[in-house]
Amino acid sequence: MKATRKCSFCGKSFVTRSGMQRYCSEACQAEAKRAR
Repeated sequence: MKATRKCSFCGKSFVTRSGMQRYCSEACQAEAKRAR
């Protein structure tokens, strides 16, 4: 199921590939992990 969500890191809206996706890209996911 595709849904529109906001990236937890940059705030950009994106269409999810899966219902559990939190980040718009792998780059945002990596930056969020590095920031923790």
